[in-house]
Amino acid sequence: MPSKNSINKPKDNIIRQRKSLRRSSVRPVSKDRVESSDKPVKSTALAVYSGATLRSAKNLVQHTLSNKRAKKIERNQKYASARKLNTDQLLVDLAAQQEGSMDIDLEGKPETTSKKSSKIQEGVVRNALWAVVEDAAAGTFNVTVSGDGTTLGGPSF
Repeated sequence: MPSKNSINKPKDNIIRQRKSLRRSSVRPVSKDRVESSDKPVKSTALAVYSGATLRSAKNLVQHTLSNKRAKKIERNQKYASARKLNTDQLLVDLAAQQEGSMDIDLEGKPETTSKKSSKIQEGVVRNALWAVVEDAAAGTFNVTVSGDGTTLGGPSF
C-alpha cells in the first residue's frame, strides 16, 4: 500500500467525501414541484405602495416605505406601462402591415381611376416620344455622335 505522501495514493476516499458533501448540501428545488412553480414575487414594498393590506396570522407587523423606494416603484410602473403601450402599438402596426392598407376599398371607383390615370400617363409619354421623333426628322434635334471607342461609364478623352 502506498504511503501517505505518495504521488500514486488512491483518490477514492477523496472522491467519496466530495460526493457525500455535495449530496448533503442544500440543493435547489426541482422545477417539477408545485410549490416551486414560477409565481409572482411577493413584495411587501409593492404591497404597501399599492395599498394592499398585509396580514400575517402569527403577529402584527407594521410595514413602512421609504421615499426612495416609493419613487423607484413609481418609476418602474411608469416604464412598465410605457412598455405595454409600445407593445400594443407594435401589434397594431404589425396588423396594419399584414393587412396591407387600412383604407376602405370602394367597389367600382379605384379600378376606373387607376385606368384613367394610366391612360393619361400613357398619353403624356406617347406625346413626348413623338415630339422627339418629329424633332429628329425635322433636323432641329442635333445629336453629335463621337464614339471613338469609348465604353459606357468609362473615361473619354
